[in-house]
Amino acid sequence: MRVTTLLPLFLMAALFQGCIEEEPVPINFRVKVKPLRDTTYVGPTPAAQDKHVVLYDITGVRCNNCPQAAVKAKQIEAARGGKVHVLAVYITPMPNLTAPWRGYDTLTTPIADQMIASTGVSVNSLPNGMVDQAEFGSSRVISVNEWEARVSDRLAETSPVNMELSTSWDATAKEAVITLKMAYNSDKSNETHRYTIALTEGGIVGKQSDKDTAGGIRYFYSHNHVLRTTITAPGGDLLTESLVAGRVFEKQYRYKPAGNFKPADMHVVAFVQRDSDRTILNGRETDLIP
Repeated sequence: MRVTTLLPLFLMAALFQGCIEEEPVPINFRVKVKPLRDTTYVGPTPAAQDKHVVLYDITGVRCNNCPQAAVKAKQIEAARGGKVHVLAVYITPMPNLTAPWRGYDTLTTPIADQMIASTGVSVNSLPNGMVDQAEFGSSRVISVNEWEARVSDRLAETSPVNMELSTSWDATAKEAVITLKMAYNSDKSNETHRYTIALTEGGIVGKQSDKDTAGGIRYFYSHNHVLRTTITAPGGDLLTESLVAGRVFEKQYRYKPAGNFKPADMHVVAFVQRDSDRTILNGRETDLIP
């Protein structure tokens, strides 16, 4: 009788422990960063520069098909001569696919959830992605096998806004100064636009489900292009002046990486999107430490 009484208690404790391991980490609220410089003026209208594309790899550490999507994103990036910028976005819904592994770096972040939500979509399966946050047919979220063709479609577009992105690094203070310049090469005064500055990190070694690995788990998997945070609002900050041809915006920010981030492996990704439909018009990327 005693064994019969204790067995259900043991099972309940084991189930409770399992639920703890699956529970996502609590939300960490961030303080909005104030620009060091925030300038706008109208100058000569520049010639249009080459358009760059932002590719979202929406992923999770427990998704056993996601490593293959990361390989595809890397191939697309490598083949496009620096004109494709990858954001690996580790979201928190679907905990069976996205919940952090106990004892490993937490790659999910509410910033990622807010960035995806700002586009008006919900993600119900992984792996998936977006190309320039654009709609193709009736869908903004697209499967991996569509990424390459849609990147080609977007690279063929002409962007109305030129972008210059640069950084400097203070090794003593261990902080960066990030400078973004946006110059309009055509009149878009009938539209409103937003800009986003995101920080990514590569070379994060962790645990990853992988259907092509014996046992289904890789313990020394290298996570790359991981969205860590944004300096702007996740959905972008509004450009408040009229977007006439020749309009220039200059933004400068100071950024100090969190203690668990590795600055030498971090990148800055900036892009401008149309407010009405959230389509990204242009983007640029640079190392956090030049």
